[in-house]
Amino acid sequence: MNNNQIRYFSILYECRQLSLAARAIPMSHQGLSKSIAKLEAELGVELFIEQGSLLSPTRYADALYDFCSEYLRQYNKLLVEFKRIDTQIKNEINLGASTGVFGFLGENFFKAFVNANPSIKISRLELPDLVCDTMLKNNEYNLAFTVYPFDPEFNTVELFRVERFIWISAEDPLSAADKNEITFSDLEGYYVGTMGPSFKNYTDLLEKFESEKITPARIECASEMLWLYQYAQTVQHVSFTVPHIAEFFKKERSVVARPILGIPWGFGISWCKGCALTEAEHKFVDFCVEFAAKNFKSIQKLAY
Repeated sequence: MNNNQIRYFSILYECRQLSLAARAIPMSHQGLSKSIAKLEAELGVELFIEQGSLLSPTRYADALYDFCSEYLRQYNKLLVEFKRIDTQIKNEINLGASTGVFGFLGENFFKAFVNANPSIKISRLELPDLVCDTMLKNNEYNLAFTVYPFDPEFNTVELFRVERFIWISAEDPLSAADKNEITFSDLEGYYVGTMGPSFKNYTDLLEKFESEKITPARIECASEMLWLYQYAQTVQHVSFTVPHIAEFFKKERSVVARPILGIPWGFGISWCKGCALTEAEHKFVDFCVEFAAKNFKSIQKLAY
């Protein structure tokens, strides 16, 4: 019994139909049937009974499925450990990040780390907030810059937090110079643009509207900050952003940015609880803390 047979059997057990399982693998209907027959011959038991177009697993199949599930879990755990050993040998850090964090840090951050630690290599991958968290849990990388609110399954050293900003048309009454902060009650009946369900601010925003009993005219999602900026150019339309992105558009006078309290944006360096960091990873975490203490200052007063 090899890894392929274990995987094929597990998929067939879950699908209960040869054609569906063959498409899921993918392989030919005949090839899957032959693989299962060979497995039955090797084990000396019948695994499935035909019932029309479906296959009914026997008690032997139930027991084998439990074994396969545990085997695959342990096998994947072994591959993760091999990957960690490989990164230790290569003195490499696999680093993930939520979208926008690398841009906030800037290349000088990474240049400073490499200059201080020339023997350590860093591979980087930036993904939407929830995807980033999931991949860290799945050990796709060892460290990640995750965004607030932080997952309790992680050890997280918070590095920065600031109130979100909201873009408003300069012609909208909300952009009045004497209104330095926007509240959620101000958004009653407004069209609201924001990042989508893969980002934590989306859930935070919906919960905030519900808790404060605010009803926007519509909520529209986009993953492009430029689109969100353009969306806010229309009166009665607003878009959520963060201060360091709003700063890039400061010279454009058709839209203004104001802080909105209640759903902050922030990030920290995270790793899974129970996961032992390598020497290189410890150095990186220490560097992040020192860099943040020296360079990260609140930029809430960037309103214009």
